[in-house]
Amino acid sequence: MIGAGIVTLPWAFSHSGILLGLIVSFVSFLVSLRTCILILMLTGPHDDFYDTTRKYWGTPGYLAMLLGTLAMVLTACTSYFMIMAQVLYPNILALLKWIFGL
Repeated sequence: MIGAGIVTLPWAFSHSGILLGLIVSFVSFLVSLRTCILILMLTGPHDDFYDTTRKYWGTPGYLAMLLGTLAMVLTACTSYFMIMAQVLYPNILALLKWIFGL
């Protein structure tokens, strides 16, 4: 789910306008809310979603959920690092030129 789409989201929101941007954000909110409600209904008395995966899928499902979560976090961190590196490099060059006149 992380790829070129995550980079184009700010561009899409800036070009969508106020009304369409609010509508898309609200629809995304409703989908996220429904997903959270379904997860809460499924988990029942368990405090942690990983406990629920262990209950329904056993130890292999639990380990798959842990590895999937780890992969998503690492992918998000890598994407964030790449975007920040692309944004920071021109700013550092401008700062060096302004300070040292390079």
